[in-house]
Amino acid sequence: MEKLSDTLTVVGRIEESTHKLEDRWITARVRGWMFKETLNAANPWWLCTVTADRKLIESSHDALWKPDDLRRDYAHKACRYVNKHAGFGGVWFVGWIDDALSGGSRFYLCWKDWDGDIQVPVECDLGVEHMMQRFQFGHWANLCAQALQQWGEWRLDMELKPDQMVKHAQGQPASPVAPEDEVYAE
Repeated sequence: MEKLSDTLTVVGRIEESTHKLEDRWITARVRGWMFKETLNAANPWWLCTVTADRKLIESSHDALWKPDDLRRDYAHKACRYVNKHAGFGGVWFVGWIDDALSGGSRFYLCWKDWDGDIQVPVECDLGVEHMMQRFQFGHWANLCAQALQQWGEWRLDMELKPDQMVKHAQGQPASPVAPEDEVYAE
């Protein structure tokens, strides 16, 4: 297996490229996001995605942990499908978060925009077997497309200008927060 880094492994290739994001924008801030999503890795996580040069890559909270083959295969196939049919210039990460307390699993997808910033998460906590039987890959692509459409509508409603948007993945610092008395001043 080819290793891109200590935390990223190439596990296959896809048929066609689905985006143009540079690898450094694809991989930026993913581990930090997932550690936050999983309460500082109290719950194991594993994700896969595709690179612009068609590599299928994966990463997890711990280099030794991976979901079972059935869940891994399902996520690989879903990843290929949603990136092909609902990528819209960005890239979807697809994988699993296991709940250490309950023993359950969440199917997890998150979309990085063309700048490399994570914008839209989608998740499902139905039982693994039930979810796999009930939801085909087209279902996930439709849900992902709907989530992106909603995200786009929110952005339009907020009337954000380009200089108001922060490119975290590219190292741009967030705007400082104004003191409370300035925020609520009339």
